[in-house]
Amino acid sequence: MSEGTTSTPARRARDGFTLTEILVVVALAGIMSTALVAAFSIIVRTTPDSTQRVTDARSLKGLVTWLPQDVDATPPRGFDTSPTAWPCAGSPPPDSYNVIAMSWTEFGDLATEFHAAYRYEFTAGTWVVARYSCENTDEATRWSMTSELPPWDTSSPPAFVALCSLPIDAATGACPSGGGVTDPTTEPVKSMKITLTLLDGTPYTIDAAAKNPDENLADDPLAVTNYPPEAGVTNRTVTLVAGQSLVLDLYATHSITDAEGDVLTSAVDSYEPMPDGITATSSDPLRFTVASDPSLGPGPLPEPIHLIVSDAFGGSVEITVAVEIVLLPNDPPSVSTPTYTLAIGQGETIIVPLDLTHGVSDANHDPLSLEVPEWPAPLAKRPDSGAPLGELQMQVIAKPEAELGPVDDPIVTRIWDDRGGYAEITTSLVIEPPTANIPPTVTTTAIGAGVQAGSSTTVSVSASHGATDPNDDLMWVELDPFSEVPSGLAVTTNGLEVTIVAAPTMVEGPVGNVDLRIFDWHGASTTVAIAVEVTPPPPPPPSPCVLGSLVVSQNPVGRYGNGNGPKVLGQDVLVTLTYSGTCDGLVLSYDTGHPSGLGSGVGRVFPPGSPTSILLRGYYSGGTELWTRTDHLLTASTTSAVTPDTVSITLTVK
Repeated sequence: MSEGTTSTPARRARDGFTLTEILVVVALAGIMSTALVAAFSIIVRTTPDSTQRVTDARSLKGLVTWLPQDVDATPPRGFDTSPTAWPCAGSPPPDSYNVIAMSWTEFGDLATEFHAAYRYEFTAGTWVVARYSCENTDEATRWSMTSELPPWDTSSPPAFVALCSLPIDAATGACPSGGGVTDPTTEPVKSMKITLTLLDGTPYTIDAAAKNPDENLADDPLAVTNYPPEAGVTNRTVTLVAGQSLVLDLYATHSITDAEGDVLTSAVDSYEPMPDGITATSSDPLRFTVASDPSLGPGPLPEPIHLIVSDAFGGSVEITVAVEIVLLPNDPPSVSTPTYTLAIGQGETIIVPLDLTHGVSDANHDPLSLEVPEWPAPLAKRPDSGAPLGELQMQVIAKPEAELGPVDDPIVTRIWDDRGGYAEITTSLVIEPPTANIPPTVTTTAIGAGVQAGSSTTVSVSASHGATDPNDDLMWVELDPFSEVPSGLAVTTNGLEVTIVAAPTMVEGPVGNVDLRIFDWHGASTTVAIAVEVTPPPPPPPSPCVLGSLVVSQNPVGRYGNGNGPKVLGQDVLVTLTYSGTCDGLVLSYDTGHPSGLGSGVGRVFPPGSPTSILLRGYYSGGTELWTRTDHLLTASTTSAVTPDTVSITLTVK
């Protein structure tokens, strides 16, 4: 009995679990598996997909790379947040809404209008942000900026733009109080942020830091902020004489710097008005030429010149140049001959042209007036009424009873300009017996003169008309006050010279007479005329001869017939020379390698034309030149002065 009692447990251990035990274990395992599956399902459903998060980060990093550069290239009033805005050709994509559109102008050989528009759109079954760009009003090019985003909701858009007229408050991340912009097409924008709502409801903020370099792209730690150029002086006032120009180096005038050493360029802000009468052109990345119209009056101009200095990464700084028009520093009238001796007869009246007798002139072309404080006793005071005098003409009247001989006191004359400058001259007098005056004489009263449209010609009446004065009086020429100058001509006189200027728009042919009067200083005159004809412009000078290239139509080229001796070419070869300019003596030289062909140094003349060609005839076109089987050098040359004066090509004959 005892043996049976001790042996039974040992057998059960070796035989395994009973059916009941197995059922209990299976039931417990099922309960535990169900709990684990439920827990895992909850984790999977509540944890965002890691691939999606990586895709979002990569796409949004592209957005923060593009957006600040576009924002910084845009002038302060070049933004548009209207949902319907579309700056490019055609219609915007369907099911899309504008988030922010930007426009700016870049100046090269031509001004180009650039546009960039970031749109929230439904495409390929998902909502994304895409960037569209175009030049002028051309077709747009699209780049996708994000992966899937929540659907667009007009009442609560998942993309929101904050535009500020001041730098964004670094503490709050919002516009300072009162600094919000409601109409960015008219109000200046200085900083901006865009907030996107992701699929999981998380807001993602993109800081356009290039407009506000004091802030970093805090939402993307891998992004690099471009620091735009800076101006130590944002506004500079320059003085400019009307009609003159001034070259500004913006590095020097506005203390332009760039923290990263980027290459900088500058342009006129096309969104701001240019002051009337002022033009500004760029001749170098940071050098501007400011030119003023001669009609501008003195004083500060009401509007400055607005300029933008930019780096290659979209960073920019706005600067202005205020212009004040000033008068030239005044130069008083000048005198080349401060003293002059005048011989005058008793009772005579003489008109003295001070520009001829004393060399009086004014560098600023100011109006001049004469002042004679006191006339010497032998002279009568110049009457208030009499013949009109030019601004540099002084009338001297000797009394009939004046004593003959030199006069002790000279005439002291001051010549004033209208800005307070003056020059002083003296005229010594000698009283002579009166003589009968004879007017100036001429050998011919009329000549013809040709002038090209837009050009001028100068005629000396002493040479052209043979003008002399029998009394050896001083003479000068003036326009006849009783006749009109032909339309389109401008005529000025200086001494005995007449300068005629023809307007650029005048047509060829006779235009009429310029009537003149040659005066002596007693007031006597002789009338002469110049018949003016507008002549055609001279032919342009020949343009320089420049040889281009030598081309053959078939290379290599075969020969007709068998054997190794000289033979006729198997087909035609057209040798073409390109050149430009006026080339003389164009010759093609070559050596066929056989005495029956053209020998070395002997050439064939190219016919006129550019390009121009010579045909080397083959057998089937009646060719007679015999060519050896080798490489032949074909050389075109010219007798015109040109570098190079020859061009060559190798023709391979097989």
